[in-house]
Amino acid sequence: MEEKAGVLAAHPRPVPETPRRSALPALPWDEVPTWLAEASAIIVPSSRETFGLVAAEAMSVGTPFVSHRTGNLPDLLAGVPGADRLLVEPALGSPGLVAAVHELLANPVTYAAVTWAVYYAASDYRPIRVAETFLKAVS
Repeated sequence: MEEKAGVLAAHPRPVPETPRRSALPALPWDEVPTWLAEASAIIVPSSRETFGLVAAEAMSVGTPFVSHRTGNLPDLLAGVPGADRLLVEPALGSPGLVAAVHELLANPVTYAAVTWAVYYAASDYRPIRVAETFLKAVS
């Protein structure tokens, strides 16, 4: 989490009027957590989602996600303060997702709280925790 602490310390930069977007080539699997940790937030633009693996991966490194209120994505944020601001009604489309990211990044105190909350919420989905829960259920 030292990487995330560095990101938080450097965060008070202004959010650009037009978000920067880029397409990257596929990353090697072992580079994905670092790449996600360096992001201020990610957008999961799915109109349907079963589990939300990308969102859970981002949460596991302390990076919040903004998404449409669909599938399991709201459940991933259960107990996260301010989770309603991270979930956008699908009817609002992409502009709603971008507005939610801007709102999240506009307040460094709220951003820091959400960042730590998603990190701790993701602990329920770590492989060891899932295996322990499964073993308890079948024992």
